[in-house]
Amino acid sequence: MRNQARALVLVVTSLLTAMCLGIVSAFMGAVALGATALIVPGTGTPNANVVSDYRENVWNWYIDGVACTDAVDCADPDLVGIDYPASFWPMSFLPDWCVAGRCEKWDVSVGEGTDNLIAALAPFLDDTSTENVFIFGYSQGGDVVAQTMEYLAGLNLSDDVKDRLKVVTIGGIENPDGGLWQRLAWLRYLLGEPIPILDLSFEPGMPVDTGIVSTTIGFEYDPVVYAPRYWGNLLAVLNMVAAFDTVHGYYLSPNGEDESAVLPYGYTPGTLAPQLNCDLSPANCRTDSYGNSYIMIPATTLPLTDLVRSLTDSIGLGPLAKPFIDLVEPVLKVMVDLGFDWSGDPGVSRGSTILPFKIFQNWIKVGVDLVVAAAEGVEAFLGNFGTGAAATQQRISEQDDLGPAPDPSTREDADRVVARTADDERGDGVEADAVTVDETESAGGAAELDDVATHDVVTDDQVPGDEDKRLDDDEDKAAEDDVTEEDVTEEDVTDDDVTEDEATEDEATEDEATEDEATSDSDAGESDTAAAA
Repeated sequence: MRNQARALVLVVTSLLTAMCLGIVSAFMGAVALGATALIVPGTGTPNANVVSDYRENVWNWYIDGVACTDAVDCADPDLVGIDYPASFWPMSFLPDWCVAGRCEKWDVSVGEGTDNLIAALAPFLDDTSTENVFIFGYSQGGDVVAQTMEYLAGLNLSDDVKDRLKVVTIGGIENPDGGLWQRLAWLRYLLGEPIPILDLSFEPGMPVDTGIVSTTIGFEYDPVVYAPRYWGNLLAVLNMVAAFDTVHGYYLSPNGEDESAVLPYGYTPGTLAPQLNCDLSPANCRTDSYGNSYIMIPATTLPLTDLVRSLTDSIGLGPLAKPFIDLVEPVLKVMVDLGFDWSGDPGVSRGSTILPFKIFQNWIKVGVDLVVAAAEGVEAFLGNFGTGAAATQQRISEQDDLGPAPDPSTREDADRVVARTADDERGDGVEADAVTVDETESAGGAAELDDVATHDVVTDDQVPGDEDKRLDDDEDKAAEDDVTEEDVTEEDVTDDDVTEDEATEDEATEDEATEDEATSDSDAGESDTAAAA
């Protein structure tokens, strides 16, 4: 009986333990739900997993808060780099564009990347999976993502799976409206596809109707993602070439590939984030008919003039060239912008044309923009020489930094005003004596001074021989009359009134007080009579 009871207890305990373990496992599984980012790097970075800060910058700058907005899912993501050749023959002469010892052609490189990305995606495409997956591509990696999206479109995935998948590209070459390969796709009608020798295919563009939401991000003027539409605009083409050098390769800078590099146009992670928030910066964002987002980060300078600045700096002519670059840059920007047209559906692919600009547009606005730009250029030019509104505003700011102007209502500031007025009025370099009135005390008590007294400065001709007697008589006179004070004006202090010696009292007379007596013309006459007596 005892053994049976013990066996029953063991069975019940085992069942309870199994139930608890099942509950805990289910709970931990729910808590463990998070996000995975599959990161396809750009040309020249075959293995993103070994480059410090590369994957972290991808997540922190372009996914977290942009495509991933759930605080729980975004808290602890799994960042996985997708390895592939990431090369482009025959561009092996460009630094790091090919792996040492080999340089695959475009279609070969992209094809291998597509296979690797599909293999990494496979576990998350099952309906039983609950993982949120972010498919990310940079530059050539954008073509890998486009090829993968084309593959996913043929799988007939459930809506639940599609809802868990999100696509983000930066500088993606397969952007429908602006991607370089889509701008040049018309070449396939002349040369065939793939392009002979290069083995380069321009299609497909990024699929937009798969039911998987995508976000396309690019810096303004980056020719890989936002190439000009009107290639007859030579300024736009030159600016495109410059931007390839100064903009396209720096979306994730700095990282282990170049610790000294910075984000394009002087952006920092802090200033970049608001530009990617369509609620804060709606002018940066467009949406296609399928709900996909397209974000253009505004340029703060023109890549063409940035390149000229760097070249002139390298030969020591930067300070000489800067005023003239500042003069023409605003007008150049207006002219360059004529080579673009972002008025259509961003989800519709559009190729380039040989026209220099859009024929039918608001030319009055273009004219106004040119006039405003010319004025801005002149202002920027003058600012280099300390003139113009910008320079004036800078001087005002610098003056404000020095502190507030003296307040004549206070005793100390009033004294400074008197001294400053004397300096300005005299103008001959002679240092003026500060004319002040200290608190005076009579035999019956102290007399309070409420305002700054008006003084005439005693000259050498007015001082009699007996200086002590002169001071005593003047003090008696001051005790009899009420002391009145008026604001000091510039007429009160003249060149003839300036003295080089102060009349001081003997320390034994009254509290070591120093007074330079200022009297009116009539008072001066009385003083002369008293001195003569």
